[in-house]
Amino acid sequence: MSLVIPYQTDETKLKITSVPIPGAKATPATLNATASGNTAIVTPTSGKAIRVYYIHFSNRDTVNASPRVGLRFTTTGTIYFSSTLAATGMINANLLPHYWEGAVNEALYVNLSAAGNVDVTVLYGEF
Repeated sequence: MSLVIPYQTDETKLKITSVPIPGAKATPATLNATASGNTAIVTPTSGKAIRVYYIHFSNRDTVNASPRVGLRFTTTGTIYFSSTLAATGMINANLLPHYWEGAVNEALYVNLSAAGNVDVTVLYGEF
């Protein structure tokens, strides 16, 4: 898995710049995660890898539940974008013009530290 950061240089500085991703098609995947542990969000087509461009977490619980939520490729991969969601809290992460990519055939999972009621949306592409 890798985080790819396109850049360009000039004589005075290094800067990150937005570049188009040729042939990229972004697809939304949305689910409501309720169980503690891993829940599959999307599994790539055989021979393809998933690139994540945008992430949204929203806690539907209005009173008590404040689970820690994050994303991982494979059920045992490192958990990234991890944060505790307060009741009715939300997090949005726009990675563009960058992306987060899993290896070929790796499914993307949301991981909750405890049972909850968390809406998850990712905008992704397959390559």
